[in-house]
Amino acid sequence: MKKLLIVSLLLLAFSVPTSAMAAGDNAFGLSWSSAIGTGETADFISGFQARGVNLEYRKRVTSNMYWGLNVGYNVLSDSGNETIFADHVQATGKWGKYINAVPIYMAAFYEFGPKKVRSGRFYVGMNAGTAWIEKKSSLGLYTIEDDNWHVAMAPEIGYKMPWDSFVGHVSMRYNYMFDAGETGKQSWLEFRIGFGL
Repeated sequence: MKKLLIVSLLLLAFSVPTSAMAAGDNAFGLSWSSAIGTGETADFISGFQARGVNLEYRKRVTSNMYWGLNVGYNVLSDSGNETIFADHVQATGKWGKYINAVPIYMAAFYEFGPKKVRSGRFYVGMNAGTAWIEKKSSLGLYTIEDDNWHVAMAPEIGYKMPWDSFVGHVSMRYNYMFDAGETGKQSWLEFRIGFGL
């Protein structure tokens, strides 16, 4: 799966010509993301998670609207020491819980206010597509692992910085993966800092 992710990210990166990006109607960016699990994800892994990355391409359609493609990779994890009791059996050891997620979205965005050179703008967007979810639980030498593809959606709000700013955008996205197989429904609130859009 990691090879598929790397190939997808490279294809996305090289599919946008540099001259098109300079024209202002196309943009390519990279964002770092952190997350907090919600729903079943929070029941499995709680707390703030800071390991996520996204590659994005956006194309302007009108002065206020644009569409896009994005691929992300999020890692949520937790670990500790615990004693587990099940069916008259007791096991003590170091445990770990992991969720690896690769959302692949098409998106539509709307920016508020007039388009001006070197001015920032608030925007809202809707991302929809699919996500590969790998869910793992381990205790000592034993691991239970499930993975599935999910139908996914992610509403987003954000602020696009002026084009000459070092930081391209800041945004918040709610990722929701519908129930699929043994991995179940997954969701998290993602906070993103982007470069280059």
